[in-house]
Formats: sequence, structure tokens, C-alpha cells
Amino acid sequence: MTTIIKSIFSLLFIFFSINNFAQTIALTSAVGTDNQAVCLNSAITPIEYTIGDGATNVSVTGLPIDITTDFSTGVFTISGSTNSSSNFNYTVTTIGGTGPTATTTGTIVIQSNVTPSFPQLMPVCQGEVNPVLPLNSLNNPPISGTWSPSVVSTSVAGTTTYTFIPTSGQCAFTNVLDVTIKPLPVLVISNPGWACSPMTIDITLPSITQGSSGGVLSYWGNPTCTVPLLNPSIVSDSGTYYIKSTNQGCTDVSSIDVTILSLPNLIVTNPASVNYPSTVDLTDPSILLGSYGYVGIQYYDEYGTLVLNPTTIYCSDIFQIKATSPYGCMSSANVEVTIIGCVNDVDEIQNAKLSIHPNPFNDQIKIALDNNQSSEITISDITGKVVFNQISIEKLIQLDMSNLSSGQYIVTVKSESAIITRKIVK
Repeated sequence: MTTIIKSIFSLLFIFFSINNFAQTIALTSAVGTDNQAVCLNSAITPIEYTIGDGATNVSVTGLPIDITTDFSTGVFTISGSTNSSSNFNYTVTTIGGTGPTATTTGTIVIQSNVTPSFPQLMPVCQGEVNPVLPLNSLNNPPISGTWSPSVVSTSVAGTTTYTFIPTSGQCAFTNVLDVTIKPLPVLVISNPGWACSPMTIDITLPSITQGSSGGVLSYWGNPTCTVPLLNPSIVSDSGTYYIKSTNQGCTDVSSIDVTILSLPNLIVTNPASVNYPSTVDLTDPSILLGSYGYVGIQYYDEYGTLVLNPTTIYCSDIFQIKATSPYGCMSSANVEVTIIGCVNDVDEIQNAKLSIHPNPFNDQIKIALDNNQSSEITISDITGKVVFNQISIEKLIQLDMSNLSSGQYIVTVKSESAIITRKIVK
């Protein structure tokens, strides 16, 4: 019996010695995990191997030193990340046990991160069309992604940083792009007041653009600023013109209205001559027949003194008519009055002579007559009121006029041969 038992054990020893089983390594993580590519410093998909048939551990070669490995209860795991970029071909070999060792291989490709490259966007002016941020970089192959903020806004001047975020799965860093929005110049326009022709308006005056800032001004005849205004400081025609302010290539354009008013149009017909003591009415409509564009008329004598009673002119003279438009523009024209037998500012009529000086005067006047006749000297104001009257046969008369108020007076000298009239001014 003992012999039989020993024989059985001998046979079993011989059987197991001849048929010793090989150790095994089997990939138990997802198919393909033993041959994967990841980005630098990104975690790999864990690789798991199950070790069988007596192996007690494994050895591994070809992995970067900062990749994590672990063997626990028959399972070998490769995981973690690395900051080394390369193609890592690794080998896993079983350790321990009685059977032949098992070996398997795999590849981990660690790809370097690429910095996305973009063209620099040129500065744009405030309020212009928003520039478009590119969604693909200039790299080859290009890196795709999104931006934060996603859209460029030109509503506010300044520089804004936009961040490019690569789409996941690409080995690329984030990157930034600065976009500058240039400010528009501040253009404030105040329309000038109107002017009377032939006066002009200077639209380059600082008061026109008071409150503006940050730009160089130019002046134009059309809203698209293609027709330059050659003489903006002497604009002589009514119309709408345009001022453009330019700052760093950014412009603002505003209109300016210029009004040049027409003067009253005076057409003067001299009145018919009359005989003294008849008078002439300067307000007679026939004198200004055909005139237009005025709302007011005033009359002045040769000294520039206002004629207070233009309806009764009793002596020859040249008067000035001044017409005023509804907007205050004035034009003037002369009208000649002829009254036969009444002389003004003529020294000699029928061998009679009259001299008055000084004129204008303060208190005293001297009247010189060149005749041997008795003469009546009358001084009246412009309303016709007599303020002095005297009959004299003297050739030189000195009169005290200190009691008279300032103004215009008429001196009339009547003799047998002539009537002479002079205006004097105090």
C-alpha cells in the first residue's frame, strides 16, 4: 500500500513538472487605453492589467518617471499625468510564480501644448462695426475654440483683453488678444447768428465749436466731406455747411447753418422840383416806388442828422434814406430835393452872399452878409418854431445862442433880392 501511494505522488510530481502553467497579463481597461495620446500635464485614461497564474508582481519600463503605477490584488494600474512630452513605449513583465513570465507592451504619446496664434486686430474707432474675433488660429493645423468675452464691443473707448479658450481635445494653451477702441473726438456746434449782406460769417471762430475737444477741425461743403470749404472764415452765402473733427483717424461730423440776410432794395426817384415856399414830402410813396424788403424808413440830412419832419422839406438839399429789413439789415440811398428860390449851402444867389461860422457852434455864431440891403434874419428849430428873429442892416452880426438846446437849426435870411437858408448845428 505504501508503495502504491509513493508511486502516485511520483507520477503527480512528474506531471506538474512537465506541465508547469505560464503566467498571464490581460488588459482589463477599455480597448485602446494601452495605446493612447494625451496632452502634456493632462491625465491619461487609466490603463489596467489583470495578472494571473501565479505571478505576484510586475515590472514596467519605458514610462516617464512622474506617471503613477500601482499593483494591488492581481491588478496593475497605470495612471496620472506627466510634464514630459514624447512617445513612451512601455513594457510590463510579470514577476514571481513558477511558470514562465508574461510580457505585454503599450504606447503613451504625450503631446506638447501649442500656443494659438492670431493676427493682431487693428484699433478701431468708437461706434464702428464690431471687428470679428477669429475662431481658428493661424497654426497648422489650426486650433479652434471660443472667446471670452465672445464679441468685441466698440461702444466704449479703451483696450479690452479677450481670452481664447481652445476646444477640449486639442493640445493648446489659452491665449489673449487685446483690442483697442479709439475715442471719437467731441464735437459741439453752435450755429452763428445771421449777418446782413455783404457781411460774412467766420465759422472758424472758437465760439462756434466751444465745448469740443480732442480733434483737428476741417470745414466742408457737403455731408460726406468730399468738397472742402475754401474760405470758412468768410462765408458769404446762406446754407448748411459741415465741420469735421479728426482724432487718431476717428472722425465726427456736424452741420452748421449759416444765414446771410438780403438788404432792403431801394429804388429812389427824385421828387419834382417846386418853388419856394412850397415844400417836398420825402415820405411820398412815389419816391420809393418799386423798392422792397424793408419795414422801416428814416431820413438824414447831409450832416447825418435825423430829419424829424420828413413830410415838410422846405429847402433844396441831398438827403439820405435808410431802410431797415425785418431782421435789422439796413441799406441806404440818396434823394435830391430841389426847391427853387430857397438855397442851402450856396453862398451866392443873385449877388447875395451869406457866411455863418463856426458851424457846428457852442454858444456864439457870427453871420456875415455881403449886401447893403436890409435883411430879416430868422432862426428856427427843425419843427419850424422860431427861436430868433431880427432885422439888420449890418454886414456882420454876432449872436448869443447859449440859450438854445443842442440840435439842428435853420437860419433864413430874407432880403429884397434873395432868400438864403443855411443849416446850423449846436
